[in-house]
Order: sequence, then structure tokens, then C-alpha cells
Amino acid sequence: MAVTAAAQVPRINPRVRRTKDHVLQTARRLLPELGPIAMTFTALSGASGVTRQTLYRHWPSREALLAELVLTGPDVAYPEPGTDPRRIATEFLHSLSAGMSDAPTASALMSLAAHAPRDPASAAALAAISAGRCDALNALLRPSGRHVGQAEFACLCGPVIYQRLIARADITDGMIYDIVSRWLDRNASAVSPS
Repeated sequence: MAVTAAAQVPRINPRVRRTKDHVLQTARRLLPELGPIAMTFTALSGASGVTRQTLYRHWPSREALLAELVLTGPDVAYPEPGTDPRRIATEFLHSLSAGMSDAPTASALMSLAAHAPRDPASAAALAAISAGRCDALNALLRPSGRHVGQAEFACLCGPVIYQRLIARADITDGMIYDIVSRWLDRNASAVSPS
């Protein structure tokens, strides 16, 4: 059974989980319609039937909601943990690319990135997304004995993020193969005796 990003969410009360899932689904539907600026808690409350008070109880800010939207969806193929770092990194990057091809996810990421230089909540949300994805990759790599820090994670995922969100171009299997090969080569030369 494939592990999805949503399956990594800690266990919480089923009623609370249903409410959060409903709100996140509504946000996914509203983002392409309204755009990230107009998707306020007032608009989300009206569309979801959930009070603003409940929204603020679950997410202290719109940015926190956008971060959770990115971290929990969409449901794309997600790799299983294993001992082959090439397979794990390749599948992880394909999953990352597929997730960013989802319009609500891309919209949320671009909005957070645009506001992060001036808005501490957006900057914190991006940091949480980055840390969450890095932690997820490390959990997948654990059986292989590999671990990536934030800088290495940025080198591995940065080209995919650039290609998908900035260049607005497709991610090819060859591109991912090259990225993973460079990562493995750098990693091998870092541990090889000189």
C-alpha cells in the first residue's frame, strides 16, 4: 500500500480530521476560482459552512492553512521507504513534481513565496513546508542509511521546483535521473577517501 503525504498527518480526533479535510477540500476548490488573495477565512467559512472561529482554531492564519494544503495533498504516488536511495529519490521527485502540477498546490506555494519577504507568517509556512518535505524524504531514506540536510534537500528538489513553478515546464524522467545521479555522485564523493 502506498504511503501518501496525507497519511503522514498525526492521528487526531476523527471528527476534527473530517472538519479539517472538508475545509482543505473546499480550499482546494476555491483557490483556482478566487486566487490566494481573495481566499480569506470569511470566504472559506461561507463556502465550507465552517465558522471562522473553527478555522482559526485549526489554523492560526491563512498561511498556516495554505501550508497544510500543500503538505497534505493532492493524493499522488508516494514512494515506500527502502534501501535503494536512487529509487526513493527518483520516486520522491516524481511525487513532488506531480504535487506541484496541482493548481491549488502551485497557487498556495506561489502565494506564500511572494509574501514571505514581508510576511513572517508566510515565511514560517514555507519553512514548515520545506522542513516537512525534508523530514518525509529522510523517513523514506532511513532504511538505506542515508540522511539529507536542508542544503542537500534544496540541491535535490530545487531544480524540480524551479522547472515546475518558475519555468512552467514539464519534468522529464531524464531530468530527474540526472538530478538524482548528481546527488548520488556528490554524496559518494563526500564519503570517499581522497
